[in-house]
Amino acid sequence: MRFLIFLLLLFPLTQSAQHSIVELLTSLNSSGKVDFIRENYTKKTYLIEMDGEQNGDTLININGENKKLKLSGKTNYTLHNSILKIEDQPPFLNLFSYQSFEFDQRGNVIFKEMKDPNDDKSIMNEKNIFTYDEQNRLKSLRLIKENMDVNNIQFEAKYDEVSGILPISAKCNIMLEFDINRETIDKGFRFNFISNIPQDLIDMVKEGLGGNPTHEEIMKELGPLGKCYKKYSDIVFLDDNSLKEDVYEEDKSVAGKMDLSATYIFNRKYEVISKKVFLNGEVSESINYEYNDKGKILSRQIGENEKQVNTFDENGNLTKEFTDFGYITRTFKDGKLMVEMEYSFDELYSLTLYKYI
Repeated sequence: MRFLIFLLLLFPLTQSAQHSIVELLTSLNSSGKVDFIRENYTKKTYLIEMDGEQNGDTLININGENKKLKLSGKTNYTLHNSILKIEDQPPFLNLFSYQSFEFDQRGNVIFKEMKDPNDDKSIMNEKNIFTYDEQNRLKSLRLIKENMDVNNIQFEAKYDEVSGILPISAKCNIMLEFDINRETIDKGFRFNFISNIPQDLIDMVKEGLGGNPTHEEIMKELGPLGKCYKKYSDIVFLDDNSLKEDVYEEDKSVAGKMDLSATYIFNRKYEVISKKVFLNGEVSESINYEYNDKGKILSRQIGENEKQVNTFDENGNLTKEFTDFGYITRTFKDGKLMVEMEYSFDELYSLTLYKYI
């Protein structure tokens, strides 16, 4: 069970890297640039009883109506100089009970620790060390798991002055081992993506399954992590200073055949302006985005559906944000976030309250 939870924690990065190599590289580069609230505060999250039964443990007035809510988590945030400590009470699924972050003068995370204070041998106990170059680009990310005798580089990149935060080459070993190498093409670059399944991940699956599992059983247990696709992206600089990325992925039915799987347009800040995903040569998904000057999403439009426009207050705080399954509303007081309410199909299902110390 713990192994399956571990795989689920890795799955989001696999999903984000499904198509765009540029998105993958920029998400890795920003992994140490986390936007925390830099204050001491406590956050409590409650879940709404969706079945109509009043089985909650806390009575809260929401828009003039008293509702019984179920406390799902309480988190304490303590900031002292350059170190932020996060403690979950009670721990969610007994994972990530304690986290600690240390920042450099530019606000980058340079050290991160996660541990279960009740279990020194927990699989979740780990440390990360981040390094950056003079242009604030992530150079390396090291993983240390002392209870599992692990101390290795998870991500390492080399850069030049031409393509900004996109590296010349990168090696990654976070859930899959992969190399990304750049070559020059007309008006741009090609990034070649080569991946492998790490042996330690295979060994972990074997131990979790027990006995002597077959190769097919191991691949089935790995799910999306067990699929290593051939991929490359052609990136072209357009006349308006935007970037176009065409992603080509291996056709599983024809050996060696590479099909166009997606096309992305990025602005010069590497924010996605538009995305089109192809299936059998036809557009199966399309999304368009607009941003403000601080890089926050102003709006998005999925296919021919109505444009979803986010809302900001006069101070630039995001007060209503659309998500894949609904939207989030936020209430601020004196510039501080006080309340978050998450909705799914216009039904409130989660409430988070912030209290500053």
